Amino acid sequence: MVPADSAPPVRWTRYAGAWLAIGSSPGALVLGAQLAEEGGPLPLVWLVPAVGLMTALLLLHGRLGLRPPTGHGQTFAELSRGYLSAPARAAVGLLIAAGMVGWVGFSVGIGGESLGRVAGVPAPVCVLALGVLVLALALSDVRYWNRVAVGTTALTLLVVPLLLLGVDRVRAPVTAGAGAGAHAVVLLGAFVGYVAVFMLRSPDFTAGLTRRSGLLACVAALVVPALGLVLVGAALQLSGDTGGDASLAAVAAMRLGGVPVGDLLVVVAVLAPAIASAYSGGLALKTFTGAQPRVATSVIAVLGVVLGLLGFHRGLVDWLSLLAGIGPPIAVPFWVEAARRRRGRPARRIPAAVWLPPAVAGGALMAAGVPGASLVALACALAVAGGWGLAGRRPVAETPDVR
Repeated sequence: MVPADSAPPVRWTRYAGAWLAIGSSPGALVLGAQLAEEGGPLPLVWLVPAVGLMTALLLLHGRLGLRPPTGHGQTFAELSRGYLSAPARAAVGLLIAAGMVGWVGFSVGIGGESLGRVAGVPAPVCVLALGVLVLALALSDVRYWNRVAVGTTALTLLVVPLLLLGVDRVRAPVTAGAGAGAHAVVLLGAFVGYVAVFMLRSPDFTAGLTRRSGLLACVAALVVPALGLVLVGAALQLSGDTGGDASLAAVAAMRLGGVPVGDLLVVVAVLAPAIASAYSGGLALKTFTGAQPRVATSVIAVLGVVLGLLGFHRGLVDWLSLLAGIGPPIAVPFWVEAARRRRGRPARRIPAAVWLPPAVAGGALMAAGVPGASLVALACALAVAGGWGLAGRRPVAETPDVR
């Protein structure tokens, strides 16, 4: 492997498509509708901190991929070799791979159903067709599918405003009032949950960047479209255009002058997230199996298509919500250890006691439906990892990991 500091520098535009894909996902549209359904217009006084928190999480973890001395110039799977033991690395790699299989299944399943309605073709055929396209693009050069992702994102952002054209009176999606305290917690937690899985694998899409400005551009490429779609989704819900249903199915059913605008939006918008998930999931699978990258990516894509054909995407949001509680607690110790190393402190491995209990607690709280569970898990992880970072001035001698 070429050392990170001697590898050719990478421009941020190489990865822009992946960040845009998550920012323009139909999930952001649905998130806005769900938030408005639960608490009405989004309080501006809490919306701004929520967006700021989401941005901070992406910046903190994404910087690990930057070239030295800021980061390591490596993907998350690569840099975790220096942070985690082999068993822990396998567990985290398996978790990310499972999450990526889920995202691929969600994307091709929902997209296949929408494409089937538009084309008048059975949904399973369309799921397979989308799966083949996703796999082909994920196996191609990242620069090529990055262009595809940018193109589909641009189309998505052009189509989304059309959903508001048929609304007689569009209500403002935000309010100057503070709203209820419980709604503020839900709002903050929702924005953390939206980027939780992508945040953990974000170094996959910053590896080799030279400048912090490139990282900022990538984060903006996700945050700005996501915020726009959240606001559109909230406006649709408040205007009554979704008939009280804040689901992706309701968005897909939207029509304008007989044109299935909603279904077309879903088909276009799910393609880029599916490609990015298959690519990054392949990197994670490679972490604990040692498989070749193309083989690992193919496995992730094929398993995702199987989930899409089985209709697992209809209940997949619950599984992804678990990852929202688990992901940030795993990421936090990486930030603490990276900060120690930048200050010249000796490198240490992150023990399981630092990341595992907060991650398990976060998953359990999310499964129990506790409001703001992702915030509680994040706070616990910060406390535990912060204490560990301040303790143990001398590193524990370990046998070098040569795997």
